Amino acid sequence: MSTSKGIDFSDCGIAMAINQNRLMVPVNQRSYKWEEEHVRDLFTDLETAVDNTEPEYFLGTMVFTRKSENELEIADGQQRLATTVMLLAAFRDYLHKDNAQKQLCGSIQDSYLASYDTDADETRPHLTLNTEDNDYFQKRVIAAPDDPMRLNGIVGKKPSHVLINIAANIARDWVLKIVKTRDSAQQINRIKTWLKFLRNSARVILVVAPDPGKAFTIFETLNDRGLKLSQVDLLKNHLYGLASAGKRLTEAQQRWNEMIGALESTGDENLALDYIRQLWISYRGYKKEAELYDAIKNRCKSPANAIDFAGDLSTNAIPFTALLNPKHTLWGQHTKPTAQCVDVMLILHIDRIRPLLLSIVQTFDKKNTERAYRLCVSWAVRFLIVGGIGSGTVEHFYADAAKGVRDGTIATPEMLAEEMKKHVPSDSKFQDVFSRASVSRSYLARYYIRVLERQLRKEPNPALANDDEPEHTNLEHVMPQKTSVEWPIDDELRESLVYRIGNLTLMEKKPNSTLRGDGISKKIAEYKNSTYLLTQQIEKIARKAQNDKWGKEEIDSRQINLAKLAVKAWPITV
Repeated sequence: MSTSKGIDFSDCGIAMAINQNRLMVPVNQRSYKWEEEHVRDLFTDLETAVDNTEPEYFLGTMVFTRKSENELEIADGQQRLATTVMLLAAFRDYLHKDNAQKQLCGSIQDSYLASYDTDADETRPHLTLNTEDNDYFQKRVIAAPDDPMRLNGIVGKKPSHVLINIAANIARDWVLKIVKTRDSAQQINRIKTWLKFLRNSARVILVVAPDPGKAFTIFETLNDRGLKLSQVDLLKNHLYGLASAGKRLTEAQQRWNEMIGALESTGDENLALDYIRQLWISYRGYKKEAELYDAIKNRCKSPANAIDFAGDLSTNAIPFTALLNPKHTLWGQHTKPTAQCVDVMLILHIDRIRPLLLSIVQTFDKKNTERAYRLCVSWAVRFLIVGGIGSGTVEHFYADAAKGVRDGTIATPEMLAEEMKKHVPSDSKFQDVFSRASVSRSYLARYYIRVLERQLRKEPNPALANDDEPEHTNLEHVMPQKTSVEWPIDDELRESLVYRIGNLTLMEKKPNSTLRGDGISKKIAEYKNSTYLLTQQIEKIARKAQNDKWGKEEIDSRQINLAKLAVKAWPITV
C-alpha cells in the first residue's frame, strides 16, 4: 500500500477487498441501481476471463473513506461490490445443499458474506448497504438458504429491491451454468476456479481517503478522466466534497435526499438530471445538458455555495414534481385553472417551458400565477404551430424569461407578456401559419379541435380544454388516410391534405359504425347529426353549390375560418 497526503492506494482482487474489510455504503448514498444488462455484462466479462485463463481482469478503481482500521465507507464502487457479493452468495447457496461441501460453503460465508467480529461480539456482514436497501439485502442475499429470514420469504418494497432480487436471480442462474456437468468433482473444481479468480485475479484499485471531502474530490477527478458516471453523481459528490470541507456534509446530504425523495415520488428514477438542468435554467438562463456540471461546479466553489445550491434543489423539487401532475396537492393551494394549465402542458408534451413555469409558481402570487400560466399555454401552442421567430430557440426564450422572473426584472404577467412578445408568433403570423398547418400527432389534433369547438361556443377558458372523453370520441379525417373507391385521389395530393387541420374533426363513437372509407355524401349525413358544431359545419362547406365535394378548396376554406378562431382561443397577451 502506498500513501500520498493521507490517501492510501492498494491493488487486490475484489473478493480479497471484501474479505479484508467491513464495507459500508453511507446512509445517504444512492440505492442499488444496476439493471439486468449491467449484471450480465459483469458476469460475462468475468466468465470470458476465467475461460481464457487470463492472469488478470481489471474491474476499475474504487474510492473509500476510512472509518476505522478495517472499516471502509464506499464513495464509489457500490454496484460492483454488491453484485460480486451476490455472485459469492449464489456459490454459497449452491454448495449449501451438499453436505460434503460444508467446509467450502462455510468458508465462503465467513470470508465474504458475514463473519464473527470479536470487538462487536456478533456476526457482521462484510458489505452493508444504505438504510433503504440494507435490511432487504441482508435477508435476500446474505442470509443462508435455511435461515428463517429467507425461508419466510422477502418482499421488496422499493425499486432498488426489485433490482437486487433480479441481480440475485441472475447470479443464481449463472452459478448453475458454471457447474453444468454431471461430474460432481468437476462442479466443485469450477466453483473453486471462480473463487480463486475473484480473490486473486479480478483486480481493483482501492483508493482510501481519510475523510469524505477528499474521497469526493478523488471521485470527481477519476470520472473527469473518463470513467463513466452520470452528471448527477458527479454533481452530488462535488457538493458533498465542498460541504464536508466546511463541516456541513450532513446538511448537504439532508437537502440532497429531500430532493431525491420528491423526485422519486413521480415514479421516474431518471428525472434528477432534467430537474437540475431546468432548475439551473430558471435561475441562471439557458445551459446545455453537456455543459451543466461544469457550470454548476464553476458557480459552487465554497461550502456556503454548495449548501445554498443544495437548498435550492430541495426547495424547488416539490413544485417541479407538481408540474408533472395536475392533481398534485400543491395545486390545491392555487386556482382550478392553474392546475388545468398544467394538465394541458402535459397533454401537449411540452416540457422545455418548465423552467419558466417553475420560476412563476415560486415567485408570483396565486392570481398572477394563473394569469401567467394561461399565457404560457397560448405561447406554447403558438410555438408548436409556427416555431421560433428570429434568432435562438424556443427553449432560449423561455430560459431568459424564467431568469427574469427569478431575479425580479419581470414582476407581473403584463411584464412577462411584454418580454415574450419579442419572440412569440404575432396574431397575423399565427393565423397565417395555422390556416395552412398540418398535424399528424393525434393528441395535438384532438386538443386543437376541442379548443376551437369551445371557442366557437364562446365557452370560458377554451384553451384549457382536456381530452376528457377519448373513449367516446374519434378524431375523424374527413378525407380518409387511405385511398379507396370512394376517394379516387392522387396519393401525393392526398398526403398533402389528409393531416391538414381543416380536414380534421371530432365525431362521437357509435357501436358497429365507422366512416373511415365512406364517401363524402355519406359522411356529411352523419356529421350534421353530431353534437360538435365544427363537425356540423362540414356539411355546409361540402354541399356548397350542391356538389357534395371535399378537396383542397374545401379544406382551405374551413381551415381559414378555424385560424380566426385560433387567434382568439390562444391570445398572446393578458
